[in-house]
Amino acid sequence: MASDFGNDLASLPKYRSLIVMMEQCNSGGFNSTVLAKSTAQATSIASAAIATQSSWASPDGNWDSFARDWIAAQIGHDPYGATLAFNPDTDSDGVIEAEEAYGYALAVQNPSDSPNYDESSEAGGDITLGQRYVWWWWWCWIILPILEKYYLPIPPDPEFFEKLQRITPELQKLVVPTFDRAAADVRKEVAPKIEAAIKAAFEEKSR
Repeated sequence: MASDFGNDLASLPKYRSLIVMMEQCNSGGFNSTVLAKSTAQATSIASAAIATQSSWASPDGNWDSFARDWIAAQIGHDPYGATLAFNPDTDSDGVIEAEEAYGYALAVQNPSDSPNYDESSEAGGDITLGQRYVWWWWWCWIILPILEKYYLPIPPDPEFFEKLQRITPELQKLVVPTFDRAAADVRKEVAPKIEAAIKAAFEEKSR
């Protein structure tokens, strides 16, 4: 039951993001419970059908329609590797956000489905399946100057973002381990000094 699922969610410790996609019949009946019970800072849920309706298979019978299209938006091609009907990355930032995956699935939906979507906040709609790393500024300093020569800002080049999205996992493997280790060392060294400075300032003010 939706209430059981909600109680399970409520038992989790606080965390950053929860992105939910449900394909089953009557799945929209979970939306309000998921939002109410989630302990995440940001939550989104996309469902194939409203609470009183069934969800449907694709015409070829091989897939659940809504799940197929939502997942296709996330991975950039259909289950057979074919090009999507359009690029779901509507803001051209190189990643697929929760509301963009839903928007694509909604646009190409099986007409028998009744897709619906809810989010806890704008941040919920902006959730992506890409991991957030601590080396963001290093990434900018190293990667962006290299990418600039391939980017044509006028006119916008959709192929640039498609290619960048494809190679991002490889780039992460190249730089993440080294940068994360370095960042951990810096935090270990600097955090006590920062804590001492802040403590001194606030204790002085309180006196």
